[in-house]
Amino acid sequence: MATQCIELRVSTTKSKAACVKSILDSVKNSLVKWRQNYRSRADLGELSDHMLKDIGITRSQAQDEATKPFWRS
Repeated sequence: MATQCIELRVSTTKSKAACVKSILDSVKNSLVKWRQNYRSRADLGELSDHMLKDIGITRSQAQDEATKPFWRS
């Protein structure tokens, strides 16, 4: 999305306002995803061994995922 705005110099079909909106939407989507990652990883780190077994992952796998930075997928 944001790359389309860089091409604005070449093409005037997209208004500057639409370009700014596109960039802000992209930032918002990233922030929403990062918050989701943070919360789900924190929750995963608090599950009991029984609950982890129910979802088919080991304590080690849960810890590996829970310790990832929020910005990594």
